[in-house]
Amino acid sequence: MDINTKAPDSFEEPSLLGKLAVALDFDNDTKAMRIVDLLKDEVEVYKVGLELFTASGPDVVSKIIDRGKNVFVDLKLHDIPNTVFKAARVLGSLGAKLITAHSAGGSDMLRAAAEGFIEGRTYVGLDENCYCLGVSMLTSDPSFSQNLFLNRLEAIIESGINGMVCSGTDLSIASDKTADLFKVVPGIRPSGSPKGDQLRVTSPADAIKLGADLLVVGRPIIESSDPLAMVQTILESL
Repeated sequence: MDINTKAPDSFEEPSLLGKLAVALDFDNDTKAMRIVDLLKDEVEVYKVGLELFTASGPDVVSKIIDRGKNVFVDLKLHDIPNTVFKAARVLGSLGAKLITAHSAGGSDMLRAAAEGFIEGRTYVGLDENCYCLGVSMLTSDPSFSQNLFLNRLEAIIESGINGMVCSGTDLSIASDKTADLFKVVPGIRPSGSPKGDQLRVTSPADAIKLGADLLVVGRPIIESSDPLAMVQTILESL
């Protein structure tokens, strides 16, 4: 496949995913699946990040999909375009609905991620309704600058992929440039929740007001004494 071809632009209606993705930041899939089963009536998207994917591998993606949920595999792919293409193709073939690639890799690499992702989904009979997200800057990155963020955003836009990841506060910097992108916002902290290692955080309601399409919440939910009640509180606040 020619990795310089712009990614297709037919994608699923964002509202079908809901507004909340729960980050399953665990070191084994037993703990992760307990949360999925507990929240099954409230949440449609679950994020499998580096920790859980390293611990449990592709099997945990299949387990979540078997529960009828959408999986967001957040590995922040960053390598040469050919390698990223092949890795994204594997993730697509697993049935992931959303994946991430780091915009620091440049527009060609991001485009390769989108094309590999779609090819993988197509190979196993899935449609092109998916989101390849360019990660702009980590919410914990102390080297954040507006110029660097805008440069990363330019790479995302130039690549032709259909989504991005950034903090809610970053959305306010370039709202006029992100209208066509599916915007995923981590670093969400409900009132009273500790920031932890996150430097640029936003409340759920404020993130939505700033233009977020999907909120990613991990520790405030999975470390809560009542994860279900916390999810319901977040959703009510929206």
